[in-house]
Amino acid sequence: PQLYEVAAAFGFVAIPVVAVILAKFITGAATTRYALPSVIGFSILFAFAAHRLLDGRAIMGASLVVVLCSGFVVLEVLTFQGMVEMSSAQAKTYEFLRSNNENQLPIVASDPHTFMTLAHYAPRDITSRVV
Repeated sequence: PQLYEVAAAFGFVAIPVVAVILAKFITGAATTRYALPSVIGFSILFAFAAHRLLDGRAIMGASLVVVLCSGFVVLEVLTFQGMVEMSSAQAKTYEFLRSNNENQLPIVASDPHTFMTLAHYAPRDITSRVV
C-alpha cells in the first residue's frame, strides 16, 4: 500500500481518540459512537496486514474469511440472546409496574436512562405515568 493510504487509515484510527479527549474536556460527555470511525481505519489496516502476511495464498485467505464469518455469527447469536433476556426483563418490569392497584399514581424514574427507556419502550399505560 501507498504511504498516504496507511496514513489515512491511521487517521481514522486516531479520530476517536481526539473526539473523546475533546468531549471529556469541552462537554464532559463521550459516547461509544465516537469510536465508530476507527472501524474504518482498523478494517483498512487489517486488510493490508492480512494481504501482506498471507502472501497471496488463496487457501489461507479463504480460511481467514471462514474464521471471521464464524466469529461474526457467534457474536450475533450472543447479541440476540442478550436481547431476548433484556426483553424478558422489560416485560417483568412492566408487570411489576402494573401490579400495583393504584394505576393513576406517577412512576418516578431515579435516573435519566431509566426514564428514557420507560418513556420510549414501555406500553402507553405506563409511559403516561412516568416522570
